[in-house]
Formats: sequence, C-alpha cells, structure tokens
Amino acid sequence: MTGRISAKVNFTPDSAGKSPRSTVTDRLLLEVLPPLAGGVLRSLMPFFGRLVQVEGEERQLATLAESGGKAVFVTWHQRMLLLARHFGRRGLTILVSRSRDGEYAARVAARLGFGNVLIPEKYGGFGGSLIDYGIVVEELAYGDAGIADVFLVNISLSRVILKGCSETQMEKWLRAICEDSTGTFILGGGMTEPSGGSEIFCPLPDPELGVRTVARKDRDGYVLNGSKCFITNGGVSKLYIVLARTDTAAPNMGGCSIFLVPEGTEGLSFGQPEAKMGHRLSCVREVFLDNVRIPSENLVGKEGEGFKILMECYEGNGIGVGSSALGLARAAYDIALKYALERVVWGQAIINYESVASKLVDMRMQIEAARALIWKLAWAADNPHLSGGLSRLGAMSKVFPAGFVREIAVSAMEILGGYGYMQDFPVEKLVRDAMLYPIYDGTNDLLKRFLAQMLEQVPSTVI
Repeated sequence: MTGRISAKVNFTPDSAGKSPRSTVTDRLLLEVLPPLAGGVLRSLMPFFGRLVQVEGEERQLATLAESGGKAVFVTWHQRMLLLARHFGRRGLTILVSRSRDGEYAARVAARLGFGNVLIPEKYGGFGGSLIDYGIVVEELAYGDAGIADVFLVNISLSRVILKGCSETQMEKWLRAICEDSTGTFILGGGMTEPSGGSEIFCPLPDPELGVRTVARKDRDGYVLNGSKCFITNGGVSKLYIVLARTDTAAPNMGGCSIFLVPEGTEGLSFGQPEAKMGHRLSCVREVFLDNVRIPSENLVGKEGEGFKILMECYEGNGIGVGSSALGLARAAYDIALKYALERVVWGQAIINYESVASKLVDMRMQIEAARALIWKLAWAADNPHLSGGLSRLGAMSKVFPAGFVREIAVSAMEILGGYGYMQDFPVEKLVRDAMLYPIYDGTNDLLKRFLAQMLEQVPSTVI
C-alpha cells in the first residue's frame, strides 16, 4: 500500500444512537491493530504514522516535521497521541454502536495498549510520562468518560505496582498485563469501603477508625476478610489491588498493607453492577472478601506500608481524573461551539450574541487553564527534585477541573437550548457524566483539606 490516507477527524462526537460510517483508517484502528499487543504494536506504530496524514487540529497539537508537504511524526509518543485521539473521537462511537455496552470497546482499547502507558519498556509497556498518561485519558474521555474510567484506574494502579512491588512481582504482573493479547487483563482497586471513601484516609490515632477490611497472618500467607464498594472494574479485572488492616491495634495510617488478589481466588466475590447516573460504560461493583487466602508473596512492600506506598503515588494520582474531566469539558465545549456557529436566530448565528459568546470564552479559558495546570503538575510529579515542592500540590490537577466540569457541561446544555436536554443529542449525557467528578477518587472537599496542609510548605513563586 503506497498511497497515503487522509484521516480528517470530526471534532464533534456523533449524536447518540447514530452509527458513523467506518473509514479505512477506522478499520485499521479497530480491526487490524488491536490483536497486536505490546512490543508488536509499538513496532507497527511507524507504519501507522506513515499511513495517516494529519489535518487540521492534529497539525497544530502534534509537533510535526514537514517533509515534502506531508506530515511526518517525530516520536512514537506523538503516534500514540494520534492513536488515542482517533480512538476517542471515532473508534469509541463505532464500537459502542456495535455492542451497546462498554465491554467490547474496553477490550479493543486495552489491546491497543492504552492501559500500559506508564509501564516501563523492559516489561513491554510504553514507558511514558505522567503527561502522556494525561493526554491518553483526556482523549479517551472526549469519546466516553466511562471508558476513560477503565483506563485511568488501570494506569493509576499500575503505578502502585511500580512504587511498591519487588522486581519479581513487577516482572510477573506488569509483563502479564503488557503481553495480554485478549484485552481482558485490566486492574481493579480495592480501597473504598462501605464506611466511605474518605474514612479510609482517616489520619487520627484511634485504631477503631479507618480501614475495616482485615488481613490476618496465617502460616505462609494472609487471610483477608471485609468488603469494598464502588470499585471500578469490579468483577472484570484479572488482578485487584486491595488495602487491608494488618495491625488492628495500630492507627489507621500505620496499620494497613496492600495486597495483590488475582481473580478466581477462593472467597473473592462481587455484587451486581451498580446502576449509575452516568459513566455507564464502566463497570462498578461491590467486592467481597470472605476468608480470601493469598500467599505472602502477594504482599506489596512490607506490612504497615500501605499508606506510605499510596502517598508515593498521591502526587501524580490526580492526573487521571483531572484529565478525564478535561476531556469531557472539551467535548461539551466543541459541541456548544459548533452549534453556536450554525444555529441562526433573528438572522444571525447565536455566537454573535454576547451572552452566548461570553459563555464560550469562559469555557475555553477554563479548559486551557486546566490543561496547563495538569501538565505542569504532571511534570512536577515526575520530577519532584526539580519542582521546588510543587509536586506536593498534585491533587490540584484533579480538584480544579473537577470543580468546573459540571459548569461547562451545563453551559453547553444551555447553549443548545431544548436540544441540549434531549437524549438524541450527546450533551445531556455529558451533564450526567460531569456530576461524578467532584466526588470521585477523593472528594474535592477532602482533597482541599490535604492541600491546605501543604500550602505553607510550597512557595507560590514561579519555578
């Protein structure tokens, strides 16, 4: 195949219920590339870069070297960005229209390697940075927030393995993730409990407070008992990262440990999928641990180091949810802008009316400010020794976009008027999806409490 295919991407997600026509590039993305996992996929990326000529916004956002008027990618990171962007804008719509649920779409995305962004190359991953993580999640969330949930959880939990596990554990589990060719090896959490997501982070000395799930030492392993709730990827994951109490007499922050619990372990069971307001393409269930016996080799780090490991991940943890909120905000803004340019009232496009134009400008400023903050804090988390302490404020990358994404989604609905309220248009879905972010992955109120404790330690000077 010597010709060059032009992949002009429609920036506005297709309306609900419509099945867009597949292009040759779509078929390459959805049918040819997914079976090729890990290193094989990476080796094919240069071909994908040569195959697709980037037009419009892609030329502006990717750093491209010009060669005879053709767009040529400089690095494989930029090829991965295009892959994520095209999948988020076109692939997800096509896949969901075929399967009517998120399972098939998530499998295809996993086979494309989106969950392996932060895993080092030596285990078969992409060895990317937190900025790469943010870009991939943003593009996936532009297409669907629920699918983005699957992968932001998967990627963030891979960081727990990287921060806390031994080389032997990493070789076993990270390589298994990267070499999976079925798109089914995803990670699930095991943190939040029925007592509340905020309760598990209780810093008080009373040992009665905090995590309730218990891990009891027994011969050459541990026996886990307890329950977890609101677990993304619950019931569909191959491996669960579970926080449990190993010392019930110690304060919460010093008495908890992290365990790797594979699917199929006796005593591990799940509730029914939760019926959610939004993010419906992610699977959320209760997780029950009833005398779950695991070997000592599945302990992450040492006993009592659970929160120490989680705090090492804390500085970059907001990148995923913040980028997801950003991607949804972008989708809402793009729909509203396109509508405002095309909708004519009293003889002119409604973007010419100050009230509509002002809303769009505010939406765009918030989006640009959020992306700059997320990327800066992602860099700081990857380079704490150079950040002047800024990495300690990493939760801002979640709190800020999660705080305004509802407003942007509602503004988009208002610009579309009655159409924005109808299920035939995608905005009402975006409004429902936006509601989750301030209470997801650490409520904004709790995270602001932690951030306030850091303010005195981090100068506000320019770095």
